Amino acid sequence: MKYILILTLFVLVRSVRAQSPALPYLKKHGDATQLIVDGKPYLVLGGELRNSSNSNLTNLRPIWPRLVKANINTVLATVSWEQMEPQEGVFDFTLIDGLIDQARENKMKVILLWFGSWKNTVSTYVPGWVKDDFKRFPRIQNADGSGQERLSTISETNKNADKLAFKALMRHLRKIDGTAHTVIMVQVENEVGMYPNRRDLSADANALFDKPVPGELMNYLVKNMDALSPVLKRAWTEAGSKKSGNWEEVFGKGRLTEDFFQSWTFATYINGIAEAGKKEYPLPLFVNTALNEVSGGPQDKVMDIWKAVAPSIDLLTPDVYYPQFAEYAARYHRSDNALFIPEARFDSSVGGKAMYAIGQHDAIGFSPFAIDGNDSIHAHPLAKSYKILSQLSPYILENQGSKNIGGILLDTINPTQELQVGNYMITATIVKKKQRLSPQSAYGIVLATGENSFIISGCNLFLTFKPLTPGPAQAGFKNVSEGSFVNGMWRETRRLNGDEIDDGRHLLFPGDDRELSIQNVEIYRYE
Repeated sequence: MKYILILTLFVLVRSVRAQSPALPYLKKHGDATQLIVDGKPYLVLGGELRNSSNSNLTNLRPIWPRLVKANINTVLATVSWEQMEPQEGVFDFTLIDGLIDQARENKMKVILLWFGSWKNTVSTYVPGWVKDDFKRFPRIQNADGSGQERLSTISETNKNADKLAFKALMRHLRKIDGTAHTVIMVQVENEVGMYPNRRDLSADANALFDKPVPGELMNYLVKNMDALSPVLKRAWTEAGSKKSGNWEEVFGKGRLTEDFFQSWTFATYINGIAEAGKKEYPLPLFVNTALNEVSGGPQDKVMDIWKAVAPSIDLLTPDVYYPQFAEYAARYHRSDNALFIPEARFDSSVGGKAMYAIGQHDAIGFSPFAIDGNDSIHAHPLAKSYKILSQLSPYILENQGSKNIGGILLDTINPTQELQVGNYMITATIVKKKQRLSPQSAYGIVLATGENSFIISGCNLFLTFKPLTPGPAQAGFKNVSEGSFVNGMWRETRRLNGDEIDDGRHLLFPGDDRELSIQNVEIYRYE
């Protein structure tokens, strides 16, 4: 009887623990993947601080009010290995604790960026005791045997030192934030890779390069042959689609094969760190990548290598500093990889890019870099877009992963876009020169809220609607109102007609970010 009572109590305790607020996690929602925080879907309207902004808590404090005014809900901030573990085995969490405390004071969430073994391909954030002892902590080598300022990716000593530090970080987060959930995701390393060499040319690395491609990678390639990235698949098939062999036998000779090998070493190293960290505190983890000519990071051509050997990494994410934003967003939005943009160039276009990524590609969120460098960020186009996205977030999160949401991003090269949202095909074009000064770009987000009703926001846009379901073939605007959502309730500020809807021919969204607003639209059909 006593044994049964103890067992019953144990089950009850387990049940209570299971019912406690869950940690942030990723969850499928239709065709999308969403970030769940405190039991609810969460949209990251983020901004990344400059690398050294939180290296001193006094400098950090005056930044928060500006970010709050800019409608930012999540801050991405650095955790520096050299500051967290100044002496081997001695950890100082003062900066991390202060960052989290200040975030809570300002009702913000935090995504931590672990600057451990590498940051922007080099190893400048490792502690001094690692830098000094290059015999114990070996570097990547050139062909002549000289070392680079990059920790070797094949050194177990390097990986174990980073792993112990990352475990300490995650253990500390569980202790101080395990119930508050201020920290919602963690980035492991930062923009890893190497150049101009495509791979480590040390004797140990050369020996690995001559060994068979690991079985876990070969098995993944065979199983997912039809879905592989075009670059990886082409290299493999042109070399004969072999199911075993060393790297050059499987993928052929050349720089691309060296990229594949180096990517495997980075992914294996970082997965070991991520796996150890998750055992301490299983927050969602991601790895970001530069999109320039570096070798080893999870660029889209090698995403499948990372997926094969780094299962503890939840997201592979692009840092988009190039104009081809829509192209890169599409490459990283895959059935096995939700889109998150942890870095983007902080210019006048980021507000539109955020709206597009979230609307068209079900993005978990968006974050431009160096947001704290702008004292008037509250007046920036990003703040305007974030204000709209914040109001629309319940509708966005409800409809992600369905055909009831879409995003628009236009420029002079791509001035027109067609997208299906709900029961209609929508044609979006940049406003014509005779109506407005010729803009360079246009953007928007479209949500179907019913069979013939929409909520839309955008800038520099003309929109027309074509029905896709049986019935009258033409669509007109039954009523169009402009307004905002206040505490989830629609408040109309004016009814639009006449010139404001181009006499019924188009929905019109003016070409000035200051006029960014929401339109509530009802469509009717006629012969």
